[in-house]
Amino acid sequence: MEERIQKAVELFKSGYNCSQSVVAAFADMYGFTQEQALRMSASFGGGIGRMRET
Repeated sequence: MEERIQKAVELFKSGYNCSQSVVAAFADMYGFTQEQALRMSASFGGGIGRMRET
């Protein structure tokens, strides 16, 4: 679990949004590639009104 958390943190720090970071860190568990995970979760990281607060 710690390895996945670290991966999510690294992805976030490299510029991916919060949703992309978490989904990509767990992608292999659900049969997705990292690229697929990043694409399908891209629209969820903006929050309400693109404020990145929710």
